Amino acid sequence: MTDTPLLFMSQAWRVKGSKDVIDKRHVVYEEYQKVVEKYEWNVDEDNPTKVPIIPLIHGTDAEVGWSIAKKGFASLATLDAGYYGKGIYLCFVCPSLLRQ
Repeated sequence: MTDTPLLFMSQAWRVKGSKDVIDKRHVVYEEYQKVVEKYEWNVDEDNPTKVPIIPLIHGTDAEVGWSIAKKGFASLATLDAGYYGKGIYLCFVCPSLLRQ
């Protein structure tokens, strides 16, 4: 861990990689900013370095969901590379919820 409050505000990722990669990152970041701005709690002119909070969905059952809320996500990357690769996956919209 670090005590650097601006660690996640670094913009170095914007200029690393090929032009194609950089261009794609900018498109993704613009879409991310649109989502961030949808939630009024993320707009705080008095604290521009505040980390945005975005509600997301993690597909699991209620018991596991409560466990994640209490303890955080388990690091399964050492056991399973996962379908999409190592990581924890969340989404903005859950199609199965929309069908209900």
